[in-house]
Amino acid sequence: EIEASMNSSGTCEGDTFGTCSVFGCGESRGATQCKSGKCLCAEGYCAKGGACFPKASQCLEDTSGTCKVTSCASSRGETKCKSGKCL
Repeated sequence: EIEASMNSSGTCEGDTFGTCSVFGCGESRGATQCKSGKCLCAEGYCAKGGACFPKASQCLEDTSGTCKVTSCASSRGETKCKSGKCL
């Protein structure tokens, strides 16, 4: 599993340097949000090499995704389907 490390001030880079003003953020960027035309990492994720990965030493339990009918979306990062929820 890849984790993004935070810098000495406890923050991490959230900008994947991807754009989303015409199309949405690519799934290959991981858990992103489109803000002002930029693909930024969702809360709890840091950008590394243009994609978002969970912050080091942070356990993200519920991604708010569901997997009752289909599997978890790859944009949610590495997940497991448990009782219909993407964890």
